[in-house]
Amino acid sequence: MTEEEDEQHPQVDAVTANEVVTGMTDEQLAAAWDAAEDLDNLTDVEEAVLAEIERRQLNL
Repeated sequence: MTEEEDEQHPQVDAVTANEVVTGMTDEQLAAAWDAAEDLDNLTDVEEAVLAEIERRQLNL
């Protein structure tokens, strides 16, 4: 989801992002993290991806 889509759909928040990434495979999480462009300003989804990677203790 792009930042523009986030702005158009305010219901996409941290809770929704957490629900989405919980169902992702390890490979999907790795790909999502690799796609993150601005690590200083993470989106809700990127923050949720990072939290899930840490929770699963994945070594990327």
